[in-house]
Amino acid sequence: NTDAHNLYEILAVLKFLRLMREYTFRPSKVKKFVKLYESLKFSGMDGRRCYKLTPIQYFQFASMLGFYRWEDVGAVEGYPDKEGKREKIENGRRYQLRRLVREAILFVPRKFSKTTSTASLAVNELLFGDSNAQAYTAANSYKQAKICFGEISKIVRQLDPKKMYFKPTRETLHWKQNELGKESFVECLTGGADTKDGLNASLVIFDEYAQAKYVKDHSDGAELLQVLTSSMGTRREPLTVIITTASRVEDGPFALELDNAKKILTGEYKDDTQFAS
Repeated sequence: NTDAHNLYEILAVLKFLRLMREYTFRPSKVKKFVKLYESLKFSGMDGRRCYKLTPIQYFQFASMLGFYRWEDVGAVEGYPDKEGKREKIENGRRYQLRRLVREAILFVPRKFSKTTSTASLAVNELLFGDSNAQAYTAANSYKQAKICFGEISKIVRQLDPKKMYFKPTRETLHWKQNELGKESFVECLTGGADTKDGLNASLVIFDEYAQAKYVKDHSDGAELLQVLTSSMGTRREPLTVIITTASRVEDGPFALELDNAKKILTGEYKDDTQFAS
């Protein structure tokens, strides 16, 4: 029903179909995440309960998590290992299958459950990401950043009610010492804070980025996002998720992000590492 959707929604579907032809799509990765999502309990009008993904949410998460591409990871040294489903060797070079999308923009209406639903990405990163994964929830204000982080904390509290595996604080959620070798954590950050040293982010969720403003050519929100994304250099499959609703700030840093996303969807230029909805 094309009349029920705007131009950019339709273009996103057309892009999805093109990516299906050009890249490797892994349904198992999407199904694994959906199984986790639909087993978690989120806040709601009638208390915390499980929710089925809506078709649009399913499309968004499938677009973010399902596509993979072969990446050159260096020359083969010594006797080459056996090739597998996620690794191959060509012309003396080793290639690994890695997730395609590195940035996602969800520019959606209010009450679309964007903040609570994307909390599931942080829970997934905490449980199944790199052993030393670092997931950050960020926003222009501390109050906004805490909304997503608070949802993550409540979900983990239900998974671990006796606090046997996780150590929660006001702004962080760490694995305790464990036999799995997990050192992952989730942390809440805001713009305007001191310089963030030693970051190695694997997942960034930036909430209400459209509210970020320039004050004398400076934006705390944009600066924080830049610090977080630039810290992802050593990660194999980093992901930055910008979630926001419409704002009265028309000339903030999000305006450029939105303009770029539209140009990618209309085919003005190509960047398959970004998903926008």
